[in-house]
Amino acid sequence: MLVASAGERAMLTGDVAHHPAQIQEVDWCSAFDGDPEQAKRTRRQVLDRLEKEGTLAAICHFPAPGFGRLVRLEGKRMWQVL
Repeated sequence: MLVASAGERAMLTGDVAHHPAQIQEVDWCSAFDGDPEQAKRTRRQVLDRLEKEGTLAAICHFPAPGFGRLVRLEGKRMWQVL
């Protein structure tokens, strides 16, 4: 779900990722991914979009506060907590 307010945009990602390691390792699945192949495709699409657009993300299963952005550090996609 995409929300916008005061010129900022954020995506509430639901169950797209269950652990911060999945930001870089999008093919890693958890036991909760009912359809692992679809989960990988969806995770890749959503994370690619978040990174490309620089959109704020609220990733429900990540440690508090769960709000951040995807950034590149030394060529690797990383989770940057706000």
